[in-house]
This record gives sequence, C-alpha cells and structure tokens, in this order.
Amino acid sequence: MRSLMFASLMCALFAGAAMAQVYGQNSTGGPPQHGQNGGHASGGGSGHGGHDNASPPPPPPIPRCPDLAVSTYSYVSAIPGGAALAADEVAIQFEVRNAGTSSYAAAPGGQSLTLSYNTPGGMHQVASLVLPPLANGHAAAPLAELGPQQTWTGYMRATLTPADRRWPLHLKIQYGNDPSGLRTFANDCNTDNNEIILTRP
Repeated sequence: MRSLMFASLMCALFAGAAMAQVYGQNSTGGPPQHGQNGGHASGGGSGHGGHDNASPPPPPPIPRCPDLAVSTYSYVSAIPGGAALAADEVAIQFEVRNAGTSSYAAAPGGQSLTLSYNTPGGMHQVASLVLPPLANGHAAAPLAELGPQQTWTGYMRATLTPADRRWPLHLKIQYGNDPSGLRTFANDCNTDNNEIILTRP
C-alpha cells in the first residue's frame, strides 16, 4: 500500500515539473505564440492596393517652338545677278532653316546673319545681312515669318584681307532689338545650332 502511494506521489511530482517547464517559456502563461513571421499578420507583399503594378506617369508633351538654324552653306564663284567677285572677295550661299515645330515670327530687322572670326583680342565681324534676305532691292515685309521646316536662302558677299584668312570663319544667326515688340531670341528654343564654322575659302 505504501509502495502504491509512493509511486502515485512521484508521478504527480514529475508531471508538475514538466508542466512548469513548458509554461515557464511563455511569459504570458498561455500556450507558446507563433513566431513573428508566422500567421496572417506578417507585413510585406504587394497587395492590390500597392504601387508595384501602378502605371508610370505619361511623358510630358513635346514642346512646340520655333528653332532657327544655319543648315547648309557653300562657297560660290559668282552671285546670280551680281557683279563679278574681286580677287579679295568671297561669296557664300547659305540656308537658314526653321527646325522647330511651330512658326517663327518677328520683325524683318529682328534677326541677321553675320560672318565673323574670333581672335585673342575678340570677335571681328566681316559681313552681315538682314534675315530674311531681300531680293532685288524689294522692301522688307512688315513681318518675317518662317514655318516649320521652311527655309530662307540667300547669298553673302564679303571682302577678306590676308589677316582675315588666317582665322576660321563663323556663320551665325544674331538677334537684335525688335521694334514691333515681338520677341525674337526667346522664340528660338535651341540656339546651339545658330552657328557653324566654315572651311577655309
């Protein structure tokens, strides 16, 4: 009888020790909790409300603006309808193009084409003419307008001294004061193509 009671007591002690070890690992006294990465409460993932599947914003519209540019040039031996060239003269046939997407409009005196070269002492201008070029002495129109991809073509005549021929010549679009009040320089959205360096004549 004593042996049976002793065995029952020992079983109760072992059972109590085992339960204390299990519940001692849980500070709340309840059953062990799931890890932080378990269950349905885990964050992350891209639900339907996330930005992973959002479409990128549309690109900005292409700006519409005029863009005067010196597009082509060539030396010529004579100017149609003009006097023969002197020994120290050169003649250049040029083309100025509106490479932009909208019309260029300004007073006739608002822009010009110049022939010049640069020296350590500064820029030296050889010749200049008003754009658009006037044909056969006709009076200038009250408004100079050039549509997209349209061109102004003409001839420039210049006298070059031996000193002038030592330097690379530049053909450049210049903007001046516009008496009509229309903007000229601001209308040209790209001035990087307003100047080209010519080969030596």
